Amino acid sequence: MNLLRRALLKRLAATGALAALAFHSLLRPLSAFGADDRTDAFKNNNLAETLEQIGAAHSTGSPDITIEAPALAEDGAVVPIDAKSRIPGTTRLMFLVDKNPFPLAADFVFSAGALPEVGIRLRFNETSIVRVVAIANGRAFHAMTEVKVTVGGCGG
Repeated sequence: MNLLRRALLKRLAATGALAALAFHSLLRPLSAFGADDRTDAFKNNNLAETLEQIGAAHSTGSPDITIEAPALAEDGAVVPIDAKSRIPGTTRLMFLVDKNPFPLAADFVFSAGALPEVGIRLRFNETSIVRVVAIANGRAFHAMTEVKVTVGGCGG
């Protein structure tokens, strides 16, 4: 009786493991099915090219995007930045630090009706301009401010 029970438990465990593996491999492509691939912009080290990739090369300055950032950051490794867009239909907020090795620091996508407001901590290589780009109704808008850094966060 113990041998029959042991064989049954082995088969159940093997079947369960195969089912879990198959389920996991099916979920991976489905989770990325509807998402666009924005990873190339994160890998680009040229600001102008990055702005082109994210569709913000010809963005319009807007007073409806507010950025709260310290004028002087004592430690560039952790700089708090808060941004909010009051532009109707904002679906995306992107943060760029001009003088960082890879300017695109963050990209947030919002569902319809969500409040486009983000608080984040960014790393600054040196004193630089931080840009926040908002995408609303297929158009790009931006705001920017300078953050002076006394101690570098990217190895400085």
